[in-house]
Amino acid sequence: MYTSDLPELLQMLHGTQKNLVVHIALPEAAAIGPGEPWQAQLSLIEGKVTCQIWSSVDQRVLITNDEAIRWLAKLPQLSWSLEPFVTQRTPVPAFGRSEAISLQQVPRRITHVEKNIMNTWSRKQRQVFALVDGSRTIEHIARMLQLPPHVVEQVLNDLQALGVIQR
Repeated sequence: MYTSDLPELLQMLHGTQKNLVVHIALPEAAAIGPGEPWQAQLSLIEGKVTCQIWSSVDQRVLITNDEAIRWLAKLPQLSWSLEPFVTQRTPVPAFGRSEAISLQQVPRRITHVEKNIMNTWSRKQRQVFALVDGSRTIEHIARMLQLPPHVVEQVLNDLQALGVIQR
């Protein structure tokens, strides 16, 4: 975990051609509402910066993008960690018992995502996210989109890495 202010963080990241995700943690003195704990994620994907701050209590989105960046910029210090945004590749499965169990998993959304953030995602990511409702299995989503299950699993891995779904 690193510590700096937002302008310093953005300056450090300026000019990078990498896709990155910055996870920002709550400095104890900073709250959006009366003592409301929060988490933030700053994403740099294909040169586009998006930001989302959500409640740590109920996962409700509090502020996004420009407003979120302005709010974070006012804080004297941020604790943050950086990781590359990597599309996780799932090998083509050999259909066995573990594959059948995996296909029966039911992914669910864990946060609301603003439309402008979704617009930075691939079409497959948007399609799969739209079908993740907490009741459909991976197999059902794959059938609905007419995609091989391993492709849907790969997209779900991406969405999970973004922190928007849980499996």
